[in-house]
Amino acid sequence: MAKAIYYLSEKMDKASKSILYFGIYILGTGLTLLLTPQLLLNFLMIDVLPNIWIQLLGLALAALGYYYIKAAKDGNTDFYRGTIPVRIGQFIVVVILVLVHKGPYVLIAVSTIEALAGIITYHLLSKSH
Repeated sequence: MAKAIYYLSEKMDKASKSILYFGIYILGTGLTLLLTPQLLLNFLMIDVLPNIWIQLLGLALAALGYYYIKAAKDGNTDFYRGTIPVRIGQFIVVVILVLVHKGPYVLIAVSTIEALAGIITYHLLSKSH
């Protein structure tokens, strides 16, 4: 798997690599929620019993991860640009939801990864133009 990722990313620019790696992260998270949700929930210390909604969320995340990987492979910079405000905006929404609903703060930490990945993509795109 690592070898395939290396060969796929070998000819990519840095912005494409940032999208590829984030896509792999999202795909892995989605597949984990789909196939073994309790594993990820335990790791995040979220005390929720898995149900169909968590697994459907996993399916949606896995599909999203695939889209990121495909966009990176195709060098689709319009897609990269379109992800930036959403990836940063989701952080704001997650913080509000956690505070309003007194949700687990670990969700903010997870959300921070996505926001930082969006900021990195923005930075790499601005450097390439």
